[in-house]
Amino acid sequence: MPSDDKAKHGKSAVTNGFKYLEDCDGRSPTFRRYRDLAEGVTSDLGGPDRLSTIQLQLARRIGGLGVLCEALESKLCADGKLCEEDLAAYATLTNALGRTAARLGIKRASKDVTLDLHDYIRQRDGAP
Repeated sequence: MPSDDKAKHGKSAVTNGFKYLEDCDGRSPTFRRYRDLAEGVTSDLGGPDRLSTIQLQLARRIGGLGVLCEALESKLCADGKLCEEDLAAYATLTNALGRTAARLGIKRASKDVTLDLHDYIRQRDGAP
């Protein structure tokens, strides 16, 4: 059985987890927002270790679509309007985003944040 190091040999840097996207160094605000959205969706679905390759790919598509929608929303807020071409693109992107999320079965599951009695009293009293 090959070691983990040998099993990773020959795979892309993206597959190996060294890079998020080819030819992107990850420092631009747009890239960071894209990664945040994709990782948020991945987390909502239980984390990368619980998802199939196609689910991970769809989570990344949601990140890309979200960034594109947000760019058009920023333009709308800055200019107070969108041209016809931008409106059509926004509608298409929003529909694609909804369909992609539906394929993944996105449903935000609430996280149990209930404290036990001792933790509640400690927090209420300001104790560490």
